[in-house]
Amino acid sequence: MHNFDKFKGLFPAMVTPFTKDGKLHKAGVKEVVNFLVEKQKVDGIYITGSTGEFLLLSFEDKKEVMKLVAEANAGRVTLVAQIGSLNIEETKELAKR
Repeated sequence: MHNFDKFKGLFPAMVTPFTKDGKLHKAGVKEVVNFLVEKQKVDGIYITGSTGEFLLLSFEDKKEVMKLVAEANAGRVTLVAQIGSLNIEETKELAKR
């Protein structure tokens, strides 16, 4: 039997912050995670979806966002990541994360 309790509650789609020159804002990613967990008291976070600019992120940036979010979250809430890609090998690698 599966336990789906960890998927109940509020799971906002997280935005992915960028710098003014269009690069991934690494410190900003951690700030958003901490804001959602500590101030908004969410039950989980949905990352790298359409609100997270998934189509605009390079494959390396997608992996970096997942890593940064996981580090900042530190197991506090459930994370759900959009891993779809036009490239099946990329999708499989993202699924391993």
